[in-house]
Amino acid sequence: AASIHALRPTPAVAFRERDWVVAGSLANLTGDSRFDAGLDVALRMAMEQSRHVNVLPDLRVRDALARMGRAPDTPIDRATGSEIALREGARVVLLPSLAESGGRLRYSLEVVEPGSGATVMVESAEGLGAESALASLGTVVAIVRRQLGETLGSIRDSNEPVPQVTSRSLDALRAYSLAQQSFARIELPLADSHYRNALALDPEFALALVGLSR
Repeated sequence: AASIHALRPTPAVAFRERDWVVAGSLANLTGDSRFDAGLDVALRMAMEQSRHVNVLPDLRVRDALARMGRAPDTPIDRATGSEIALREGARVVLLPSLAESGGRLRYSLEVVEPGSGATVMVESAEGLGAESALASLGTVVAIVRRQLGETLGSIRDSNEPVPQVTSRSLDALRAYSLAQQSFARIELPLADSHYRNALALDPEFALALVGLSR
C-alpha cells in the first residue's frame, strides 16, 4: 500500500471554483526516462476529471510561451510556470516530481502561488515499483483537489483511478504524449504513428483511439 506525506508550510491559497491551474513538467529524479512524458499526461488527465479545477490548455500554454519568446517545448518549471500563470490569470502552478529511495518511488506535487513563487503545499505518496507511480499520482491529485476547496463528494463522483482514465502502460502514455505534440505541430503522419504505437502498447487506451480518429 502507498504511504502518504504532506507538507503545508503556508496557508492554502485562496482558490475559487473553476479557477485555472498551470500543470508543470515532471522533475524526474529517478533517471528513468519512461516516466517523463507519461506522468505529465497522467497529471493533466487526472486534474481534468475535476469539476472544481480548470487546467490551462496546452494551446494557451504554447501561446504564452511564444509571447515570452520561448520555444513551445520549454519545460514548465517554477519560474516559467509562474510567468505563464500571471499572464493567463491562473491561480496556482502545480510542480510534480518523482524520486526513488530504497526501491520505493515517491510522487510529489508542489502547489506554488505564482505572484510570490511561494510553496503553498506539497503532497506526496509512494509505493513499490514503477507500476506504483500512477496510483501514487492519483492519490496525490485527490488530496490536492481537496486542499484547493473541492468537496469530498465531488472528488468521489469524478475521481476515476488514473490507470483507468489514461493507461496502465507508461510506454503507451509516452507514445500518446509524443502523438499529441506532433498533432499540435500539424505533423500528422508522425502523430498517426505515435497514436498507433500507443494503441499497440495498450489496445484499450481510449484517448489514443480518439486521437487517431482525429
